[in-house]
Amino acid sequence: MTDAEYIIGLMRTESNAVGFIPQNSIRTYWMKNGNYVLQYDRHGRRRGYILHGPARPGRPLRIYQTVISYDHRLRGFGCLAVRTVIQRAKAAQSSRVLLRCATDLEANAFWLANGFTPLCCKPGGKKRGRMITTYALELTPPEKPIEKNRTCKASLSPIFSGCLLGFPTS
Repeated sequence: MTDAEYIIGLMRTESNAVGFIPQNSIRTYWMKNGNYVLQYDRHGRRRGYILHGPARPGRPLRIYQTVISYDHRLRGFGCLAVRTVIQRAKAAQSSRVLLRCATDLEANAFWLANGFTPLCCKPGGKKRGRMITTYALELTPPEKPIEKNRTCKASLSPIFSGCLLGFPTS
């Protein structure tokens, strides 16, 4: 199975949580340009992925989709992949890392635990009508303070309290 087939299959499995990205876009944009990170266990089996935009000097790097196989969550795979994306952004001197996450997902606690700050919360998601929180991880000091929209009071699950240190557990 190719990396693209793995990503498309896992995206289908998690379709209730993540937005739809056409298969052709995954192959021609993310795969072709290397704007993805695969997460592997210690046996070399794929356990998840991150799709991100290009890393450019002075510009934000955007994370478009992050998925960890359900049976392998809370084991450090996501933390390692996010660190890889942050390293890519820093190496390119990107200004920050941005992402959007539906407020009803436990993934919000993951992003907060990894140092991301909620910037705003807006209606979104054409199919499900969810509220969407935009998060940022600043890599360089902003020229002016970021104004945060405090109207979003998403309840976040206490299940994820931080990253596991070291290599993923399986």
